[in-house]
Amino acid sequence: MNQVQSDALDEVLVARAAMYGLLQRVFSDVPDRALAENESCEVMDQCFEVLGEAWGLRDCRTCKVGEGAGPKVPEQDIDAVPLTLEGEYNRLFVGVGKPAVCMWESIYATGINALFQPNTLEVRNVYLRNGFKPLGMGKVADDHMAIELAFMRELALETTRAGEAQRASLLTEQRLFLEEHLLRWVDAFAERVVEHDRSGYYRDYARLLADFVDKDAAFLPGVSA
Repeated sequence: MNQVQSDALDEVLVARAAMYGLLQRVFSDVPDRALAENESCEVMDQCFEVLGEAWGLRDCRTCKVGEGAGPKVPEQDIDAVPLTLEGEYNRLFVGVGKPAVCMWESIYATGINALFQPNTLEVRNVYLRNGFKPLGMGKVADDHMAIELAFMRELALETTRAGEAQRASLLTEQRLFLEEHLLRWVDAFAERVVEHDRSGYYRDYARLLADFVDKDAAFLPGVSA
């Protein structure tokens, strides 16, 4: 690999770590000003540019929240974001009783509406093998979408700092986790968000999530061998 190719790969590795971080934050909790500012910061602009060129990833941050076309928020409207979207997040993902969209892999994998199923423990074992201990471990089921994304973000960040031998091992771990877990349910999760979201914000991020995970899964075999 020449220096130009190496530099281009490094840019993609940094961008994918940032993208996992953004998606983890979007689906982990109600939005706040920090998220709105992160969405439109220069770093994320660069990440979308890098992944747009390398993978054809579409930048979904195109329109004012509430117009139903995408999640980018003009600066003057940032303070209104929590009021606009907090209720929609709670309706979709928290709910009174059963939420409109379930956030746990095991429910999609088994069709059984219950948490802490056997494949939840499989996910936990992957975390432990890689030294990852999420906040709320034992209280929030380990196969929550935001936790799986946080795990990918942590490994992706480690990859940007690793030497060549460790980098290959980390990329293999990420490839296997996508193949054995996230890829198996991300499309179904995204379809439910698209079906039920009324704001346009979570709909577009769900589409971005499915597209990004799919493209990352196609990218990893070529760099983890």
